Amino acid sequence: NTRIGTAESNIDELNMAMQDVQSSVTGLNTAVGQLSSDLNTLRGSIAAKMDKANPSGTGSLSINRKAGTVTGNFSSATGYNTTASGEASHAEGLTCIATGKGAHAEGLDTQATALHAHSEGTLTKATDASSHAEGNGTEASGNSSHAEGGSAKASGDFSHAEGITTESTGEGAHAEGRGTIASGDYSHAEGRSGTASGVNSHVEGFQTTATGANCHAEGRYTYAGYANSHTEGEGTKSGTQGQHVAIA
Repeated sequence: NTRIGTAESNIDELNMAMQDVQSSVTGLNTAVGQLSSDLNTLRGSIAAKMDKANPSGTGSLSINRKAGTVTGNFSSATGYNTTASGEASHAEGLTCIATGKGAHAEGLDTQATALHAHSEGTLTKATDASSHAEGNGTEASGNSSHAEGGSAKASGDFSHAEGITTESTGEGAHAEGRGTIASGDYSHAEGRSGTASGVNSHVEGFQTTATGANCHAEGRYTYAGYANSHTEGEGTKSGTQGQHVAIA
């Protein structure tokens, strides 16, 4: 009887040991399953990372993109606090904003808010389709316009303002130099403080003015106020259409 009791006790202990082994096996299987899942996740993460030698990927790129801003499809924002909310837009630098589709803003506090617009430099704004503003404080607000330099403004469609505080407001107009204004369509103002307000007019020099169509004022303080007239020298003025006034 004693031997039988001892054998039964040994069997019970063996059964308990087998249960412990089964429990350990179950735990091991669970751990192996979790490890396999973690490995698959890691493989997916590694596969999603860009290659150092030839980085490539899909979607949008965000490096210090401004928090709370819209991420445009296929956009890229780099630098600090930049916004690229337009589709395929790009913003780089410091607090630059690109909201137009395919727009590009770079530098400091620049804005490209229209389709395919481009702003660069400091405090520049490109606000109409295909416009380009560069330099410091320039604005290109006309369709396909271009402003460059310091505080130049190109508001006429297809116009160009360059230099310092120049303005091109006419369609296809061109202002260059300092303080010049080309307000007539297809006009050209160059030099300093000249104004070309007539259609196809042209001023050059210092404080020259051309208000008539197709007229030309050059020199210093000259004025061409009639169509097709031409003044040159200093202080000359046209009095009739087609007149040419010159003082040596």
